Amino acid sequence: MKRILMIMSLMLTISAEAATLDVFVYGNRFDPEVVTIQPGDTVRWQVVEGSHQLIPEQPELVPGFNSGLLSRQQTYRYQFDQLTETLTYRSSAIEAIRAAVDPQPQPNSFDFDKRLSAGWYNRQTDGQGLLFDYVPSVNLMTAYWFTFDPVSGEQMWLFASGVPVNNRVTMSVLRPVGGRFDQPQTVTRPDWGEITVDFTDCSNAMAWYDGSVDGLSGQFPLTRLYLASLCQ
Repeated sequence: MKRILMIMSLMLTISAEAATLDVFVYGNRFDPEVVTIQPGDTVRWQVVEGSHQLIPEQPELVPGFNSGLLSRQQTYRYQFDQLTETLTYRSSAIEAIRAAVDPQPQPNSFDFDKRLSAGWYNRQTDGQGLLFDYVPSVNLMTAYWFTFDPVSGEQMWLFASGVPVNNRVTMSVLRPVGGRFDQPQTVTRPDWGEITVDFTDCSNAMAWYDGSVDGLSGQFPLTRLYLASLCQ
């Protein structure tokens, strides 16, 4: 009897601590693009625009997961009792739309330090990348994203900043516009979107971006460009 009461108490404790995390599904993005869960947490997807079926890329991690085709204002819930690795999923509406559910990092997971301050890039898109600068005294990560405009193909530079937690940082992204070379024009910095970066170690990371202004959403791996000796 005592053992049964202990089990029931443990179940009630887990139930009390479990949370429901909302993900909003738009026509071209998920918001947020990455959620971190603990055992027992539920993720609730709410469709804001369009029609979407949620498709897990590692279905073995989520037995019984089946959202069906969801239309505007419809929701789908899934309780994650035991997720051992990052689950990547996408929308049936647009192939490029991807997001992730991440298990709570272990206490000894990789943490931020000055070794991350370097250039990083995706080997599949050579010629563009990010320059990270971590400031330990204020626990702030900044990033300069050198890429190209999705329509014109012209150079596009973005600036991002955010506060890291464990091995992850979510940064608000700004797109400076209005300037001219060596001229005093006023530069404005409107919001462009958001980028979340998970660092596996000081040489490898995964980035998830949500460029709501340009209707962009997706993911890409990152590899450190230089100063590899500092990772030892």
